[in-house]
Amino acid sequence: MTEQQGSTTRWIPVHRQRLDSRYLFRRSSSVLIEHGSEVYQLRRTRAGKLILTK
Repeated sequence: MTEQQGSTTRWIPVHRQRLDSRYLFRRSSSVLIEHGSEVYQLRRTRAGKLILTK
């Protein structure tokens, strides 16, 4: 799987359809996810929980 940030492309290892969240949150505590025409924000809390908001 690839992730693009500006003009930089980063490879994110995916093993058997499982993605380690440490790769997603390597540089920040939130990521944006495009799903169809909608954009969601996935955040990691200080307690290590995940929150998905529209």
